[in-house]
Amino acid sequence: MESVEHCDRILGAVSESPVVRVPPAALRPAGELRVAGLSAEYVESLCQLTEDLPPLVVHRPTMRVIDGSHRLEAAVRRGDERVAVRFFDGPERDCFLLAVRLNARHGLMLTRADRCTAVVRILGTHPDWSDRRIAALVGVSPRVVARRRAARGVPDGARVGLDGRVRGSDIAERRVAAASYVGEHPGASLREIARATGLSVGTARDVRLRLRSGRDPVPSRRPEADLPGAGEDAPAVRATCRLGRGAEAGVTTIFDRLRNDPLVRMSDQGRVLLRILGASQALEQNLSPFVAVVPPFHADSVADAARQISEVWARFAGELDAAGQDRIGA
Repeated sequence: MESVEHCDRILGAVSESPVVRVPPAALRPAGELRVAGLSAEYVESLCQLTEDLPPLVVHRPTMRVIDGSHRLEAAVRRGDERVAVRFFDGPERDCFLLAVRLNARHGLMLTRADRCTAVVRILGTHPDWSDRRIAALVGVSPRVVARRRAARGVPDGARVGLDGRVRGSDIAERRVAAASYVGEHPGASLREIARATGLSVGTARDVRLRLRSGRDPVPSRRPEADLPGAGEDAPAVRATCRLGRGAEAGVTTIFDRLRNDPLVRMSDQGRVLLRILGASQALEQNLSPFVAVVPPFHADSVADAARQISEVWARFAGELDAAGQDRIGA
């Protein structure tokens, strides 16, 4: 699988494939994606739904579930004779990547421990992937991947970046080589520097700017031993693994996840919530047209109404926080 975008294209093709109904007993359980196993509470909620559950994604050659373990368990408990599935016919090594990607887009969110475990597993199957590439797929920061890579002792070598290009991991040495090349060829273009040293044009530009300002061509880095988790035992993935700011979900991501969760979109109140969130999403993406449509003589009153609504949202957020803490403490 070449990239996260390629993964999404495969999932797009799977979503357009025909739905087939098969007996639950014909399916094999999904691979270990969730550290704590299935959520009994989520399965029970799915059991209460009266509508058909969305199709599972299944690897046809092995009949192993890629996405939909909670739905499969709910179907078994309800005594459903058949479940709807869509098939993926690609290589087995890509199944886990698809499972991670699907769970990052909808359904019950993966925990920190789940995502850190996924990082470790992907490092085992795709050690040539860059930290940023793995981070984008799993939903963690690149620094988390770097710590896991160091803890596992994954050997350095050429890595495939987010853009699909293969780059050497000895970037520091390449930066030094670029500095030497600039000294020997002061009139060289950025593309010439990049081609001669194996760096990207952007990194070559950074090296040249550093040299012009009298700085070291290699940015200072914290020693690997100082990185949190660098010395810990690789199999022991801590649930307290920090995901970094890059893992914070935006409104669009959260809305997409809710919209694809059967517990939300198959209930009346859930559909109302999706409509409200959809309106808020439209505001978040572009306020200007909505500001322009309000007549000037209504501006003050609409502004007051918006503030009152924001207070309702704040109370809603507070109750959700409290509900989440209650579940953690239960």
